[in-house]
Amino acid sequence: MYDVSTVQLEMRPTKLTRRGFVGGIGLLAGTAATGTAVARRRRKGQSGGSSGSLESLSDAERAGIRYMREEEKLARDVYLTFYEEWGLTIFDRIANSEQRHTDVIKNLIDKYGLDDPYRDAIGSFTNDELQSLYDSLVARGRESPTEALIVGGLIEETDIVDIQDFIDQTDNDDIITVYSNLIESSENHLSAFVDVLAKRDIDYEPQVLSQETYDRIVA
Repeated sequence: MYDVSTVQLEMRPTKLTRRGFVGGIGLLAGTAATGTAVARRRRKGQSGGSSGSLESLSDAERAGIRYMREEEKLARDVYLTFYEEWGLTIFDRIANSEQRHTDVIKNLIDKYGLDDPYRDAIGSFTNDELQSLYDSLVARGRESPTEALIVGGLIEETDIVDIQDFIDQTDNDDIITVYSNLIESSENHLSAFVDVLAKRDIDYEPQVLSQETYDRIVA
């Protein structure tokens, strides 16, 4: 088991939002720096909440944890499917990372006594929205190895925006620490997909993030 305060991060190069993809993969505003929510809370003199009880979480925090448990699994399942389809090692490597991420979210679920939406079967989700998203992403990525790599980039961009949204909805130190580390990992994964595509002479363009945020991540 992983402590809720740590996530193993991947270094480059071995370094949607659900709103963005479901809404037609529209362009979203760039995400704020990861530490913004923490800094804002500390400037207000708030100490955060980490009592470990279900009652200490807001409805938004509970919903966010459950959603992220399955969103990290979605990334893992898509990458496992693409690895089987195309045999590219990047998918196997990042799938293993995504498994660690969903395990870390499970620690939050256990600590706060939340119902776990996780289903063991690859490609099976409790959340209907994520089920539909998984099906769409897999269908797109099966068109070609290049398209699968571009889908990988989309997933990581989506994670970054979704997680930042959830950070902005919480003052809980446990949640902020885990989510901030997940964003850093997603940035590493995005850079890895961009690097692999570049070796195929394909210039990746951001699908969800602002150009400014994307440029900062891949610089």
